[in-house]
Amino acid sequence: MLSLHLKKIIPILLIVFAPIGIFPVTVLLREGGKVNGEIITQNQHSVLLQTESGKRKIDKDLILKILFQEVNDDEEEKIRKEEEDKLAAEKKEEEDKEAAQRKLEEEKLKEEDLKKQAAAEEEARRQEELRKQEAKRPLNALMRSAVVPGWGQYYTDRKFQSLLYPTLFAAAAFVAYDKFRVYRTSVKEYGDLGNPYTKESLTLAALGQAQAAATPSLSPIDAYLANQSSQVQLKREEADKNFREYQGALYVLGGIYLINLIDSYVFANSIKSVVQFSDGQSKGMVISAIPAGVGAGSGFSSNGTYSGMETKYTMGYRFEF
Repeated sequence: MLSLHLKKIIPILLIVFAPIGIFPVTVLLREGGKVNGEIITQNQHSVLLQTESGKRKIDKDLILKILFQEVNDDEEEKIRKEEEDKLAAEKKEEEDKEAAQRKLEEEKLKEEDLKKQAAAEEEARRQEELRKQEAKRPLNALMRSAVVPGWGQYYTDRKFQSLLYPTLFAAAAFVAYDKFRVYRTSVKEYGDLGNPYTKESLTLAALGQAQAAATPSLSPIDAYLANQSSQVQLKREEADKNFREYQGALYVLGGIYLINLIDSYVFANSIKSVVQFSDGQSKGMVISAIPAGVGAGSGFSSNGTYSGMETKYTMGYRFEF
């Protein structure tokens, strides 16, 4: 078995490693026929033979096999058939490999196309869901801001506006309440003016101080002038003034509430606040409540001192430098 392999390998080595020399050979051509001669030289592309008719150069693409012996027609036919079968098998194997590779690539491309199609469908579904959410977003923001001013802005990720509107609304509500309290007090004072049964009148009576006597009968002109300059007229004007201020505060409060609703609906999908809340490290709005210990001796109680906790509130904007 080893000698058989050596017989096949030695001629190949002689051809490859000894390109220059004279070797008697029989060259079988692919298209049929053979050429007998001696190898003078060869390279990667051709073989130069010395034949009986002279030198002949043969391209290796035209050579089926080179035999280092003379063969008769039967042996030539047998060797040619073996080589042709071998080449056909190699060609078929190569074609099968190429077909398998093409099939693998086609399957890979098909799988990639399916993945792309699935991704495109998923993206289309996501965009459709996002479109539906964006279509509902203004109404959802409006309903939230109707319940609590600024909630709709927070829902649409507009943090600065979500802090601005409740602050303005709370300030306007406080001013309106204060104006209402002042108006109610002035109305009470106006209604109690000249009433002997008010707490103030009863207190004065208990102290022995009588109320001022009623204004005597006067002519119409004198009565009109006296009425204009009387304390009753002043209290009435004060009550009217306080009522107008209370109305103005209510208008401002309602205006802030209405602007809050319009802002939450109109700008739900178009504007996002560039001002964000800070996490303590990055820049942004800062709102915090920090409890701090209060030591003994910092205040007074029935026994002279007290200790406890106080809370420090911080609101502002943190910058990065």
